[in-house]
Amino acid sequence: MDIEDEATKTTVLSKMRSEINRNTGLPAYNFASGISLLLFYAFAMQCMSTIAAVKRETGSWKWTLIQVGFMTGLAYFSALIAYQLLK
Repeated sequence: MDIEDEATKTTVLSKMRSEINRNTGLPAYNFASGISLLLFYAFAMQCMSTIAAVKRETGSWKWTLIQVGFMTGLAYFSALIAYQLLK
């Protein structure tokens, strides 16, 4: 890691720490929001190549859209539950 990367990392980290939620006045990024974002990104189908592979393997948009909908719902609800439990 060179000096420029370290300076950028410090800057981004300090910006995230100083970000304030306008509605509550509390920090915008905390442990609960971090864990909920990690869970959402772990479960959500964000990769277009994965969606294309499912379409190609099943030969149907029906199962592709069902899988995308299910994974998005799973990602949302797991993030929601984690955030509510950890806040």
